[in-house]
Amino acid sequence: MAELDLITKVVKAIQTPSFTRVLNRFITEIIDVDSTVIVGYQSGKRPVYLFDSLSRQRELLFNQYLPHHYTDDPFFNLMSTECESGIYCLKALIANQGFNQNFQADFYQSTHWKDELGIICNLGNGRYIAIFLGRFDHHFSQADSVLLTLYLELVVSLCGQHWKFEAFDMSSPPNSELKTMIERALDGFGEGLLTNAEHRVAKLLLLGLDSEGIAKQHGVKVGTVKNQRKKIYKKMKVASLGELFSSFLNHAINSNE
Repeated sequence: MAELDLITKVVKAIQTPSFTRVLNRFITEIIDVDSTVIVGYQSGKRPVYLFDSLSRQRELLFNQYLPHHYTDDPFFNLMSTECESGIYCLKALIANQGFNQNFQADFYQSTHWKDELGIICNLGNGRYIAIFLGRFDHHFSQADSVLLTLYLELVVSLCGQHWKFEAFDMSSPPNSELKTMIERALDGFGEGLLTNAEHRVAKLLLLGLDSEGIAKQHGVKVGTVKNQRKKIYKKMKVASLGELFSSFLNHAINSNE
């Protein structure tokens, strides 16, 4: 009955900001995990952050993985081959692909994840939802993978319904106080330095959109957005999206002390 109740809650959360959070609760009732990261992938584009439950080294996700290290991730390489939906084990992917030593030394070891499973949901048209499940102290077993496989079709269907017509977008924070804090930090980021148009672009960049997505949303040319990005980087004294994330995180922390 508890499982049915959770499935019902996930279904009710479709097309609402709480979907990823409720979906994560359902998955973590199936198997024991220490951390979850959910991202959206679209062919040829940067991954979009959707949700995380990280308790350690969370800044690595925003400062390193999302800006650039994702290109060395075996899961990203798998999705780049237009793989089918499935439960994939990091160890098996490494055995097939090898493991970029720089990725392992510069990023992965710092996460303290001992093992990782990925629920890869192929939504069609080069769009994927990747649900990364991590453990700190012990490995996933074959039984864990088999158990998740029993629910794979359901999870893919739920994600397909939620993102059927919608662009990948970040989930809402787990409580109204945190949501208010983030919104206030976004609204004040670059105040006095950026024009209104540049601020809107910076905000959308921080929320995970790329230049093409921003241009489409604002009804302008991609070149216009790219020029605005250059101006934003210059005014904020950063050289990359990762540094922009770092600058925003520092701003968010300091503005809410």
